[in-house]
Amino acid sequence: MLRNNNVKVILVAIVLAVFASCSSSEKKEQPKDTKNAPSTKDAKETKEATSKEAAPAPTTTRSTTPESTDKDKQKVGMRTADESQGKTTASLPETPPGSKPGQCWIPVVSPATYKEISESVEKKAPSERVELIPARYEIISEKILVKEASTSIETIPAVYETVEEKVLIRPASKKVEQIPAVYETIEEKVIDKEGYTEWKKDTSTGIKCLVEVPPTYKMITKEVVKIPATSKETEVPAEYATVVRQVLKTPASSQTIEIPAEYRTVQVQKLVEPAKEIKIPISAEYQTVTKRVIDQPEKAEWREILCENNTTRERMTEIQKALKAAGNDPGTTDGVADAGTFKALNDYQKAKSLPVDDGKHINMATVRSLGVMK
Repeated sequence: MLRNNNVKVILVAIVLAVFASCSSSEKKEQPKDTKNAPSTKDAKETKEATSKEAAPAPTTTRSTTPESTDKDKQKVGMRTADESQGKTTASLPETPPGSKPGQCWIPVVSPATYKEISESVEKKAPSERVELIPARYEIISEKILVKEASTSIETIPAVYETVEEKVLIRPASKKVEQIPAVYETIEEKVIDKEGYTEWKKDTSTGIKCLVEVPPTYKMITKEVVKIPATSKETEVPAEYATVVRQVLKTPASSQTIEIPAEYRTVQVQKLVEPAKEIKIPISAEYQTVTKRVIDQPEKAEWREILCENNTTRERMTEIQKALKAAGNDPGTTDGVADAGTFKALNDYQKAKSLPVDDGKHINMATVRSLGVMK
């Protein structure tokens, strides 16, 4: 529609340009014909009119009726999982690990907390000043090696003797006779399909629950050992023979004769103390600065909560009574979690260092702390 209106405006502009060109060539005595031509102002008004026609009609929104809201609140004062905190993170697993049938969970992101710390930072780096001390020498008498020490080796031959010896020709052994096993056929009940758990999701609320599916069985026929196979062993003695051989009585050996080294005394210049550098340190200069750092980083987790699958109005009444007994008066004990109930819950959670609820759900850690569910 808008494109067609733009085309119309362009055509009107072309017609005006052609008409203006033709009117300039006519005689001045005929000004009456130009009055009938559309002016630039008329073209502008035509464009505005067509734009108004092309403008879309305003849309209207329909709000939910108070009756539907009141009806949802009567469900033990709880809200659906779709109304829960929208901020989640991709690092969470798709389902809570270690879940059991009947439990309900929501993803929760705890924002990071910060603190201010003061620390001493280096303003000027440490340095050092170097002083050089020259080497110191002196003339001394020193014994130097003229001929190194050595050794002379004298060899003593080995001594042998002849002996008779009984040697093994064939070692003792055992002859094994195999007796086969006896089998029989039996019937046995075995698992056909293992039991498992699966997640059920309520599409209207978005809540996931873990459901347990039992295993199935079947009968099979198999052959089992009635009498196991055995064996019978017979001893076969070893066979020996006597042989004569020459054996070593005294092994060959050698005697080492030490020849000492030869030395002579000479005068030499010897380094007494080498040149060295003395490094005198210059301390660093520091200043104290205060900065803001993360105390606890942002954390995403699955949090177990009360929902329509694991609570009743009577249980909510127990929670309200337990809060009142703990010194956190919810105002009413009618089983509906209203603003007064969540205020009492939040006060109790902060006092006990428990996860603080968002005014929409009640976490199971708080419920168990109140002694309502073990």
